[in-house]
Amino acid sequence: MHSPDDLTEKPACPHQSQEPFVPPFPNPRAKRPSVLARLIECRTSWLGQFFEKSYRMKTGLAWLPGKRFFIINQPDLVRQILVENPDHYPKSPVLYHMLTLLLGDGIFISNGKVWKRQRDMMEQAMTLSHIRSVFPLMQEAVVDMLNRLDNQQDHQELNVSREMAYITADIIFRTIFSKPLTQDESDTIFSSFAEYQQQVARYSAFLYLGVPSRWLHKPLKAPAQRIRQVIHNNVAARFQRIEAGHDDPYDDILNGLLMARDEHGKAFTLEELIDQVAVIFLAGHETSATSLSWAFYLIAKCEHFQNAMLEEIQQHKSSPEQATIHYEDIRKLKATSDVFRETLRLYPPVGGFMKEATQPVCMRDKHIKPGDGVVILPWLMHRREDIWPDTHAFKPERFRDPAQKDCIRQYYFPYSAGQRVCIGASFANQEAVLILSAMVEKFRFLPVEGHDPMPVGHVTIKPETNIRLKLVHRQA
Repeated sequence: MHSPDDLTEKPACPHQSQEPFVPPFPNPRAKRPSVLARLIECRTSWLGQFFEKSYRMKTGLAWLPGKRFFIINQPDLVRQILVENPDHYPKSPVLYHMLTLLLGDGIFISNGKVWKRQRDMMEQAMTLSHIRSVFPLMQEAVVDMLNRLDNQQDHQELNVSREMAYITADIIFRTIFSKPLTQDESDTIFSSFAEYQQQVARYSAFLYLGVPSRWLHKPLKAPAQRIRQVIHNNVAARFQRIEAGHDDPYDDILNGLLMARDEHGKAFTLEELIDQVAVIFLAGHETSATSLSWAFYLIAKCEHFQNAMLEEIQQHKSSPEQATIHYEDIRKLKATSDVFRETLRLYPPVGGFMKEATQPVCMRDKHIKPGDGVVILPWLMHRREDIWPDTHAFKPERFRDPAQKDCIRQYYFPYSAGQRVCIGASFANQEAVLILSAMVEKFRFLPVEGHDPMPVGHVTIKPETNIRLKLVHRQA
């Protein structure tokens, strides 16, 4: 039994009736950094190379020896690239070289006809009906997490980043394979992907200087193989069962992938399945884990948002005695959804989309040639200081402000846009509302004094150290 005194502390947020909370982000430089400084900075984080004007510019130009990069920060031009003429701006070859050992030729890094075939087949597998059908599997994973954390002592520090890495991996594993993630599998994936990201951050900048990709691949090979082996072990048996003419008895995402056919009636090969599952698993796990970790940090700093979320959850939850919300409750939890949307604005998990121009084009005063890099950065678009009121502050209520509707429509796209919009966006939002609501209903989240991690840009935008918070059980 938990003492009522645990629930009578003063709110953690000092900003409830004062200025809104401004969470950590790298202070922009006063002036544009040199090419050398930019290369050095990218080895630890690409966020630190922005300078003050970056957060107000409409277009920009950066360069490395032999390569120009045009930063497009204006909505109509972003729409031209992502929505109107996406085939003119395929994904950068550098991105492919960075991720191919891990994702093969999966949908996240493929281009052209290969990508279009994959997209059609992935849409067959990731329909809304499939997402709804796997919701009970999500609930089972969340209930197991709540039971696990019930043993947490009040005010004891919890490594939230590691916990979110585990629960999101468990959810995506169950929804793909209809079975829980084992601790050994979780440890392998978590440690291997962390190693992979560190190596990419350390060496990827050299790809832009023309260094052969095989030099980068050498330190990436081992962690990539460990992750792909976990996926192979879980895909192969069911693929072989279908190949032998037997039915697949499961109603999960892998079943959808196994049943998908292209326009010629062909299914995915085993290697293609491993590629696509790697994309779903790592994109869905890593980005969601990071975003949820930031979300809990933000509401720990601003407890009045926790209170608003809790009130709404208790008001709209279909069955008060049930451990988690029902599928039908998700759309009712506006406060929870707004917290997550604002988290994605401040810390978009994929902070930049790297494209490469295939045709000459003029954008404002910039003459872009074939082969030039074209970069769209949600990190900058979401923080345009001349567009967003209280730009760098945590204000979930902005998503219900009619005056900011156009701003959100034009400058907010954490899942990209157009034909390459993230195919798992609905899944990610559903998962986030489920986890946030379940945790806030059971626990209060309190900050750890002096622990304010800075975001760093690697493959995703992560906190520089794991996020740690204190939990206090709510009264039954």
